[in-house]
Parts: sequence; C-alpha cells; structure tokens
Amino acid sequence: MELGECEKLLKNKYNISQDETLIILKMVIYKQGLYIPIIEYQLFHPITKEKLNLNYCSNTTINLYISTEIEENNLLKHNSASEYYIGQPMEWI
Repeated sequence: MELGECEKLLKNKYNISQDETLIILKMVIYKQGLYIPIIEYQLFHPITKEKLNLNYCSNTTINLYISTEIEENNLLKHNSASEYYIGQPMEWI
C-alpha cells in the first residue's frame, strides 16, 4: 500500500510527526461464491490508536497492491486473452 499525498494530509490533520509510522489494518474477507476476497483497509494514529478519517484523502491517489495465487495447473484462467475467456473450444495436447 502506498499512501502518497494521503499520508502527508493525515499526518498534518491529526498532528502526527512525519517521522511516525501510521498503523494500517488490513482485513481480508472471503465469501462463498466470490472469486476474489473483499479487502478493506483502516488507518490508525500511531500513538493514540484513533481511527483516521480517510475522507481527507478523497482527492488523492492511494495505490493498493493485491497479491493473488496462480494455479499452475490452470494457467488459462490467469490470461484474459485465453480461450477460457473468449469462449472458443480448446484443443488439449
């Protein structure tokens, strides 16, 4: 997770030293029937543990990096240009 300008805004708003590290809580929720998990992040003050309001960052960009597991025995699922997605019959060798 890269907070970029959002981190500076939150630290200024909550009077947090630029040297302090924000606490990040990442929650991963798996629901039956969904192919990907629901991921939620919350940020907290490093000293008071107060939850920080991310609405202050509404005009900034936060980069999230989400890992995935690759099924090596079914690589076609991980290629959006494969026959798996375009509906053409596949020939197995």
